[in-house]
Amino acid sequence: MNYKLPILQNYTASALESASVVNSNGVSLGTVQEYNFDQYNNKYTSFSKNSFVDQLPIQMRYGIAWRPFDITLLSFDVIYYTGIHSDIDYYSLKPILNYSFGSETKIIENLAFRFGLFTNNWASAKTEPEEIINSDYKGITGGLALDYNKSIFSIAAVYQKSFNASYSTYAYASQGKYPSVDCYSYSLLLGITSYL
Repeated sequence: MNYKLPILQNYTASALESASVVNSNGVSLGTVQEYNFDQYNNKYTSFSKNSFVDQLPIQMRYGIAWRPFDITLLSFDVIYYTGIHSDIDYYSLKPILNYSFGSETKIIENLAFRFGLFTNNWASAKTEPEEIINSDYKGITGGLALDYNKSIFSIAAVYQKSFNASYSTYAYASQGKYPSVDCYSYSLLLGITSYL
């Protein structure tokens, strides 16, 4: 279990924003009653709080590992994050559950191949009136790990792609009227782990 306690907090922000629905000629349609969407121009908002998060999320992880062969290790993890409550809507997050599966197979005595599958679900603000991108990811990773002189040197490639993504307001999404969003990311990671 992993928990962090906030000791000092301060939040100050201001925003000047506009929201307008227009037709194909760029002319404003005014308030769109059909979708319960209110238009506004140059709306100013500001926040200033000394404490904006009651508590940070707690991460709870349960995992099992199995070695079916001397050269192979399999693992499975379930990772749960508790939500966050905040007076500032977009700091309030929903609880999420993620899964990961990993394997490590020795190629030679000190060199191993690693492979993994994982989910990276979007927590999203639970009271946010407009969702920017609401998306769940599934990913794959693979790499090599070298055990040398009480340290493990590793290199890994990670790719993840979005599923069930939307770019919408709640009013549009409830009617299925929103454009789809396709997101993906990839990265190359280097790591060093030392042990006694």
